[in-house]
Amino acid sequence: MSWSVAAFKGEFPEFAATDDPIVAAALVRAEQRVDPIVWGEKTDQGVAYLAAHLLALAPFGQNARLASNSGTSIYHEEFRRLQREVAAGYRVI
Repeated sequence: MSWSVAAFKGEFPEFAATDDPIVAAALVRAEQRVDPIVWGEKTDQGVAYLAAHLLALAPFGQNARLASNSGTSIYHEEFRRLQREVAAGYRVI
């Protein structure tokens, strides 16, 4: 599944007031960074949280949820958690 702007805004209503082209651009940038071969069934989640993080860091992202004292957003924290999950199988013994 590729995220539509409407579906993304439904999942993340805090970005409902953000212009559609801006959300669409964030989704494209996130899709370019989340490799479906690595992420598998969690690709859509990774794309969504990375796009939300990119939107939160943008100058207009004043309604963004920033994580306390970490210098990042709660979206990025969730993205990193998912990233650890999908990368856990790639260990060399």
